[in-house]
Amino acid sequence: MNEFVPIYAGLKAVLFDMDGVLTHNAQFHKQAWRECAGQEYGVLIEEGSLVIHAGHTWEILQKLLGGPVSREEVRRFHDLKEHRYRELARGNLTPVPGLHRYLEWLKEQNLKLALVTGSDQINARFVLESLGVEEVFDLKVTAEHFQAGKPSPECYVLALNKLGLTPGQVLVHEDSPGGVQAATGAGCRVMALETTTSARNLLQHGARWTIPDFETLLSSLQATPVQAH
Repeated sequence: MNEFVPIYAGLKAVLFDMDGVLTHNAQFHKQAWRECAGQEYGVLIEEGSLVIHAGHTWEILQKLLGGPVSREEVRRFHDLKEHRYRELARGNLTPVPGLHRYLEWLKEQNLKLALVTGSDQINARFVLESLGVEEVFDLKVTAEHFQAGKPSPECYVLALNKLGLTPGQVLVHEDSPGGVQAATGAGCRVMALETTTSARNLLQHGARWTIPDFETLLSSLQATPVQAH
C-alpha cells in the first residue's frame, strides 16, 4: 500500500500554514524588507542574508538596527512593509503545484480544512483571494488570534480547540523548522513541504514526512483509495 494513504484514514481535518505552503511568496517578502529597511533606516540587506518568519518583525528589526525598537515603531514599519509586499505580490502569486486539486481531494474525503498562519488577517485574505481559495477553509487562525508566534504551539492548540479535535485527528502541512516545531509541540503530525527548507532540516525538527509539493503527494494518494473514516 502507498505509504501516505494510511495517514488519511482516521483524519478529521488538515491544517495548513500559508507562506511557503499555499504559495511561493518569500521573494516578495524579502524584497519588501530590503526596500523598506533601506528607505526607512538606510540599512542594506544583502541578498540571501534575510530569513523571513511571519510575525517576527520585532526580532528582525532589533537585529538589523542593533538595539531595542519600540512597539509603535515595529507596528509602523510592519504596516509599511506589508503594504509594499502586497504591491509586489499582487498578480504574481501562484499556488504550490497541485494545491487546488489537493484541496478538492480533501473536501471529497469530507475533511475539515484550516489555515493556521502567523500572518495577519489582511495578508491572509490577500493570499487566499489571490489564489482563489478564500472559501475553501472552514477555519482561519491568524496573528490576531494568538499571542506567541511559531515555534510556540499556541496557534495550533487554538486551532484544535476551535475544531473540537485531538492532535491525532489532524495532519499539518508546514514548510519551516519553526512551523514544524509549533505543530509538533501541540502534538500534531506534520507532513512538511520542501519549498523553503531541506527535507533533512524539516525531519530534524520533527516532521514525520516531507514532500516536494502537493502534486507529488496527490499522485500517490490517487493511486490507492483511502478507506472511509
